[in-house]
Amino acid sequence: RYIAYIFTMYLLVSFAVGAISTAAGIGFGFKQLGDSGNIAIILIVMLAYLALLIYALVYGIRRLNDIGWSGWLSILLLIPLLNLLMGLLLLFMPGEPGVNRYGSPPAPNTWGIRIMAFFIPAIMIIGILAAITIPAYQEYVERAQQSQQ
Repeated sequence: RYIAYIFTMYLLVSFAVGAISTAAGIGFGFKQLGDSGNIAIILIVMLAYLALLIYALVYGIRRLNDIGWSGWLSILLLIPLLNLLMGLLLLFMPGEPGVNRYGSPPAPNTWGIRIMAFFIPAIMIIGILAAITIPAYQEYVERAQQSQQ
């Protein structure tokens, strides 16, 4: 449930930020930064990512409470390198089977959560393959064009 909710929200925010940036013509270079409209869009994007950070911290606290640990440990998610360890811990450590001092265990996972948990590794693998094959294909096309000339 933790990974499905976090990853889904990350995808939604990323697509929204990409759409806003593309519509504004900003792109990644921020070449037109002096325009006040673009500065407003950049602030909106920063607020979107801040909301995503808060969302991730809230679900991190919920997950830590499910494990039976204090939510204050979620602060470790903000510290570089420790956030990797905490992230792996939150992903793979099983929750307590019964009631703990933070409340009852969460409801069983629905089919939607299971499907999303299946698609997350698939999306990651597709992204890695695309990062490898697209530049290789572009290089191949350039070499083919050069050899035809």
